[in-house]
This record gives sequence, structure tokens and C-alpha cells, in this order.
Amino acid sequence: MARKLEIFKSKRFKDPDAAFEMIARIYDAHTSYLRNCFDAYCDGEHPHKVSAYYPYVRIDTKYARRADTRYSYGFAHQPGKYETTVTRPDIFGEYYKEQFRLLLKNHDVPIEVGVSDTPI
Repeated sequence: MARKLEIFKSKRFKDPDAAFEMIARIYDAHTSYLRNCFDAYCDGEHPHKVSAYYPYVRIDTKYARRADTRYSYGFAHQPGKYETTVTRPDIFGEYYKEQFRLLLKNHDVPIEVGVSDTPI
């Protein structure tokens, strides 16, 4: 049973679906790694220290604006760098894609996706 964690470099996206796919790949790789290590432990193996991490999403805005003021989400209220970790793309996928679509529309900056330092 392979228990090697895939390495991901952070990437920037202008396509909300591509950003989401990267989140899903990172999350799936890290949770699969934890499951595999736990299964090995249950089979009597004593693996090394095991760690896996949530994906992050980051934007760096120079302007605070939003194209559609009907929404209370999908924009940064002031210029700056914003980052959060994300979980369960299988449950929250449509929500994430809508947020990314609005962030791209409102700020026209790429969405960066990578591996955070927050353990799962």
C-alpha cells in the first residue's frame, strides 16, 4: 500500500472551475493519505509521524469594488491579501465555485490555491 503524499505547488487561476479542481485534488490526496496511514496502523504497522493539510485559497486585491451590490459575498471590502483554508469540496463545491466566480468578476485578480500549514 503506497503511503506517499503527493507534493503540490501553489498555482494561480483565472478560471473558477480550475481553482476548484485544484482544491479537490489537494484535499483528496491529503485525506486519502491519512486514511491509508490509518489502515496501515490498524494492520499493525507503525508508520512515521503522519501529517496532512487543508488546501488554502488566497487573493491579493489592489482595489475594493464589487460589480453587483445585491450580494454580501464574493468581494473583498478593502484592498489587501485574503486567505482561508477550505474543506470538503464534495459538499461545498458549488458554493466555492460561486465565490471564486464573483471574486474574479469583482477584483480581476487570480485566485491562488495551495497547501496550507493547517493540519487536517
